[in-house]
Amino acid sequence: MPVLESILFFSALLCLGGDGREAKPEEHLSDQIRTITTIVDNLQRRLGDTTKVLISVDRGNDRLVSVQPSEADKGTYILSLDRGFLALLDERDLRAVVAHELGHVWIYTHHPYLQTETLANQTALKVVSREDLERAYRKVGMHKGEKVDIQAFVGR
Repeated sequence: MPVLESILFFSALLCLGGDGREAKPEEHLSDQIRTITTIVDNLQRRLGDTTKVLISVDRGNDRLVSVQPSEADKGTYILSLDRGFLALLDERDLRAVVAHELGHVWIYTHHPYLQTETLANQTALKVVSREDLERAYRKVGMHKGEKVDIQAFVGR
């Protein structure tokens, strides 16, 4: 295969998502990251949290949305969102899942040995409505093709 054809072939592969559909342009991804960063900043301000949180939008996050301490920068956390799942979320859903993950950041910084979904949701409910959190959990279930026991995570 000539060099130019090889470059075009691999460029085309990079532009395709895992399911063969055209991926979102990189500038759209940058806009999403800016939007998520703004949501993180606003929710952290309301929670009184100053922890540094970086955003990563990836393909193939099995948890769909997760947060973990940065290995490279102590005191910093990486909030990772699955690109396919992110595409299903409107702003209310996005705020709810980010609030939940910020609940995990709060746990890491206060009681790192108590990581539970319920405790993360208790923090999230300080800044988002129960309705929005439940809606986000339903979308998690839809995306994973599983029934999610919302009451088990959010409470009664």
